[in-house]
Order: sequence, then C-alpha cells, then structure tokens
Amino acid sequence: HEGGADIEWGRGWAFWKAEVMAMLEDTCAMWLGEYQCDGLRFDSASDIPQQPMQHLTFTLRQRFPGRILTAEVTPEDPRGVHELGFDSLWIHSGYFDIIQQHRALGRGHHGGGDWAEGWNLPRLRTVMGLHYGFERPTQAIKYLLGSHDQVGCQNGGAWYEDYVMVGGQHRYAVDQYGGGRDDAHCRAAQRLWWTANVCAACIPMLFMGTETAQNGWWHTDEHHRFQWDDDEVAQDMMRAVKAANTLRERHPALRKGWCNILHEDRPN
Repeated sequence: HEGGADIEWGRGWAFWKAEVMAMLEDTCAMWLGEYQCDGLRFDSASDIPQQPMQHLTFTLRQRFPGRILTAEVTPEDPRGVHELGFDSLWIHSGYFDIIQQHRALGRGHHGGGDWAEGWNLPRLRTVMGLHYGFERPTQAIKYLLGSHDQVGCQNGGAWYEDYVMVGGQHRYAVDQYGGGRDDAHCRAAQRLWWTANVCAACIPMLFMGTETAQNGWWHTDEHHRFQWDDDEVAQDMMRAVKAANTLRERHPALRKGWCNILHEDRPN
C-alpha cells in the first residue's frame, strides 16, 4: 500500500510497483493454474487503473487461453470489454429498473403515486436487449433477480441510502416485489423474471437461494445463509427455474444473437 491513495475500502494498492503486480498475477495464476478454475471475476475493476488492469488481463490470456475473465465495472461501461480486456461485465441496472417498475404498479395509470407512470417500457428494453456499446450477448452477465451485492447484507437488514430507489434495503427479489414468498403474485413475478433472464441477450446468473424463493436477506449466519427448504413454495420455484434453464438449453436462438423489440403494449 506504499503511497496508495485512500479509497472506499481503505488504502489503495501501489499498482505502480512491480512487486504488487507480480503478487496479483501470481494470485490469479494460482486459481487458474493450480485450481483449474474456468475463469475469474474482478470486483470493482473500475477502481484499478487502466494500464495495470490491461497488463493483468493481457498476461492472463497469454498464460491461460480460453479462460473467462469477468468484471464488475460501475457504472456499466462497454470499454471494460473493448479496452480493459474482459470477456464479460456484470450488468446490474436491470435489477433496479425492474424493482422500480414493480413498485410503480398499482399507481401511475393505475392510481397515481411515486414513479407515477406505470410500466416504463423504454427503461425495460435494455433488460432484454443489449446495452449500448456491447456487441455480443456473452459480453453481458445479467442477474435480474439480484446478486450478492443486492441480496447480501452485513448490517442486520439495515437501511442503505444508495438503495433508496428500491426501498433502501438489500433483499431477495421476492421480497422486493412486495409481499414476499407467501404472496402468490410475488412468486409469479419471480418466476416470470427468471424466464425473462434466460431469454435476454446475456449470460444469465441466479444468486443462491433465489431458486427456492428464499426471502429476507443473505448473510453467513444461521438464519440468513442458504436455507435448504423443501416446502411446496421452494419446489414450485425450483421446477420453474429448471424449466426455464431447459428452455434456454434446447433453443440456440436464446443463447446467440440479440433481442429485437417488435411491439410494445404499455397499458397491459
């Protein structure tokens, strides 16, 4: 950390030092080489300077061809693929857009209130299609029902100011839609959006616990870690996830190309 600037997570690394870059490369090489991992995910890659990031991805591609390198780049920027050397970027905006729309339902043209517009279809187009600047579906990893960032909570379910647009809390999607896993409409919405996720132009991703309609938030403690529930609600959601995954497997069109919007019916 010698000479590193203070950042959100403490003292920044001294990326200009050869020893630091060698340590990073050796760490990545351990996972890809000794442990034979299929790829790596770089967290908050936008906080790593461009030149060190390019050097690292280029070196890893030379040493481990065929491995997938993915990253979280915030805000979502296709230059992470085109310039930084990643295969795919995590796309989280769809999660927030969908929840905001659900919170607007029952209002707008159905009754007024916050976000009084009903379904905002232009905002939902990128949920299904490619984001601007991306060229192939495999460059975008979408998790319409949330990832560890949106579901995980280390603060006992506390309020997060930067999540105010979706209610201020980290929660499983079935809770974000309203009534939770005991609400048939919320469960149906979760099934629908996972089906949409596997049909969207992307690599789909599902956070553990979502496939059993787990509610609340995720953490490592006994009450919030993955719950091995096998009740009727969990079985119903697992059947839906399996059916949607099978649909994607059977139809190559869902894994290639992109989505063209042919018709929009906002009132419905």
